[in-house]
Amino acid sequence: MKRSFMVCMVLTGLTWGTSPAWALFEEDKSELLKGAKITLVEAVEKALTNVQGRAVEAELEKEKGNTVFEIKIVDDAGTTREVYVDAQSGNVLKVEKD
Repeated sequence: MKRSFMVCMVLTGLTWGTSPAWALFEEDKSELLKGAKITLVEAVEKALTNVQGRAVEAELEKEKGNTVFEIKIVDDAGTTREVYVDAQSGNVLKVEKD
């Protein structure tokens, strides 16, 4: 239940963060979504199996030619990590300390 609520909040945050003015400078997310074989929810769940904490932000983007979900996770100590999940395979590509 707690995880479902968190995922819902992440999705809500992504919706609120969309601005037509920024659309000129960002990648076309609808085109990126066409190539994704996993959902945002699946990507967040995969990221949370690799890094314990709370997902606070998620974004779909191109990284070195791959379509990836970038999930920001904050742990209990307040450390933020970015987890990159391949949108086709669902594999975690890398984890970076933010």
